[in-house]
Parts: sequence; structure tokens; C-alpha cells
Amino acid sequence: GRDADRRLHHADVGDRPDPHPPSRPPCAGGPRRRAEPPIDAGPREPGHVTRRTPVRRRPDSPLRTRFPTPRHPAGAFGVRGGPTAPSPWAPPASVGLGSPVRTAGRTAREAHRRGGGRADARSPVLARQRTGAYTPAAPIEIPIPLAALLFLYRHVLEMPMVAPLHHLQAKRAQRLPTVLTRAEVTQVLGAISGVPGLMVRLLYGSGLRLLEGCSVRVKDLDLVRGEVLVRSGKGQKDRVTVLPSTLVSPLREHLAGVRAQHARDVQSGAGFVALPDALRRKFGAAVARIWPWQWVFPATRLYRDEATGELRRHHLHESVLQREVPNTARVAGLSNRVTCHTFRHSFATHLLESGYDIRTVQEFLGHANVRTTMMYTHVLNRGVLGVRSPLDG
Repeated sequence: GRDADRRLHHADVGDRPDPHPPSRPPCAGGPRRRAEPPIDAGPREPGHVTRRTPVRRRPDSPLRTRFPTPRHPAGAFGVRGGPTAPSPWAPPASVGLGSPVRTAGRTAREAHRRGGGRADARSPVLARQRTGAYTPAAPIEIPIPLAALLFLYRHVLEMPMVAPLHHLQAKRAQRLPTVLTRAEVTQVLGAISGVPGLMVRLLYGSGLRLLEGCSVRVKDLDLVRGEVLVRSGKGQKDRVTVLPSTLVSPLREHLAGVRAQHARDVQSGAGFVALPDALRRKFGAAVARIWPWQWVFPATRLYRDEATGELRRHHLHESVLQREVPNTARVAGLSNRVTCHTFRHSFATHLLESGYDIRTVQEFLGHANVRTTMMYTHVLNRGVLGVRSPLDG
């Protein structure tokens, strides 16, 4: 290369030292770079031209800077070059994600070189996934090297990924829900009193999720028809579910106290509530103080909104029920792990046990697919209509 030509030139003109020796010996960390000649290098031969290392510039960069083009650090996306310092965008090795990402990038680069720029089924990454040579710690970690492989081909190599990848998708384990018997539900509900007890009864009697029960507004309760309108549930879907007739009278008494509290807040300059979407900008700030938009289960304290400066009252925080329900179940001596969502599972199972159609239960729960609701058929207590053990025969 350039050093060999320089040595031949020095052999012709005499055995003189090289005024520009290489800055370091060649190594695997990156290409060789020549050192800049010092300012006080001394006199040089006539006609000597100082040659500096050309600065690499990005062809698409509008800036004419003397800084070299930044390279990916060693190990980032499987690209060689640069110092061995950890990359700010590389996943940390402490979480167990660095090795799969580097392995995917390195083996994909090898497949790219061998396959002439196309990813096929003979790729080392795909072979390791098929044969089980790479076994992640959990099913959720399987898409991590796959995502790194797709990122490498789409954004670094800029070529399509033509290999079949459907067999590399992670399969989540199918878990059966925890369901309480009717006697256990009655035992837990009888031990919870006050507002938390009313909320838990609504969760079980209507099949609501935790946040759906906490964020019910006054206008969403129809005490005459016995319905609860769930707004913006899971997946931003609205649905109508049943309201137990045994909760109509307790809810009327509770709403009377909430309305008196709201009237006191309005007199003191508060009484505002957060509105969904852009309703406040559409109808004005006065809508946030009217009674239909108030929470059925408001919080005990006020807070000041930073954007508008309004004194608002949020709904009761979900952590209240998350603490109350497990503590009550533990004091009651239940052996199952009871959470707030357990009452939703029990609601669906008990309806199916009573003979209701699975499509009706699906509408109450808000499931998009009936297969999701069918998991409750595996935990039904069928009694004499079910299969009997041969030990009982």
C-alpha cells in the first residue's frame, strides 16, 4: 500500500527515516490511521508535499465538517469497527438481551455474505431457532433476535427478508383463570364494607374490570333499566352490561352523598372533573362541573390541574381495592389467590353455570372473539352432568 511505496522511495533516495510513521500497528479494532505531522517537524526536502489523511464525509450531509463519519461501535447490530465502548443504543447485557441481538446481527451478516445478499431458510439464525440451539429463558424473549434480524435487513442492509418466519413467533402459555365459588364470593363480599365493598360488588355483579369500575360516571348508570354503560373499555370499545338489582338502593344512597359533596365543591370554587378526549375544548370548561359527568366513586381529596389551574376531584384510586381485596381474602382464610379481576372471572363462570348463552356472556364481558369467553367453560362446576372419576364409581 502507501507505506510500501514510501519504503521503496526511501530505498532509492537513501536510508532516511520516515517523517510520517504510522500512528499505530494494524489491529482488529479498525483501519490504520496516519498521524498528523507536528507543527515543528523541521525542514523538509524541496518539493515535499504534506499529505494528510483524507477526512471521510457523509455524501448526503449538507455540513462540511472535519469530523469523520460516526461509525457504529463494535457489537452494535453486529457491525465491526469503532471502539469497544458500550453503545448507547445497544441493549444492556444485564437484562439478557445483548447476546441474542449480537448473535442475530452477526449470523445474519454471515448469511448475507454466503447467500449473495438474500436471506433464505439456510440462514444460521433460522437454523439455530429451528434446531433449538438457542433456547431463550422465556417465550417473550423469542421475538428479540427476530426483531434484530428484521431491523438489520430492513434498515442496515436495505433488502427484503424472504425467509419464512411464522415458525419463529412466540407462543404464550394458556392459563386457566382463578374462579371462586358462590360461597367464597359471599364470604369475601360480606367482609368488605363502605365504598370499597360497594365497588367490589359492582365488579362482581356487572363483570367489570378494575379501572372500568373505578371510572364509572353518573351518566353511565341507568338505575331504572338496570344497565351499566362502559365507556372506552379495553381496546377503546363501549359496551352495555347488567346492573344487579340488589345494588340499586345502595347506589341511590351513595349518589345522594356524592351529589352533596359535589355541591360543596362547586360553592368553594372547585367541582371540576377531567373530561375525555376534546370535550372540554368543544363544550367549554363549564361542562366539567355539571352533575352527569362526575365520578360515581370520587376521591377523598382535591388536586389542582397544572394546565388549567382548576381544582378537580379524581376517581377513587385503584390501589384502594388492590389492597383491600387480597387482605380480606387472606383474613377470610381462602386458599386461592384472590385479586380484583378474580370477580370478573367468577361473574362469567357463574353465568355459564346458570345456563346463560355464551354469546350473552361474551357481550357482557366485551370480548371480540368468543374463543376468549370459551375459556370459562373449562372451569365450570358441572356436577352430575360432568365426567365422574373412576374412583367415585
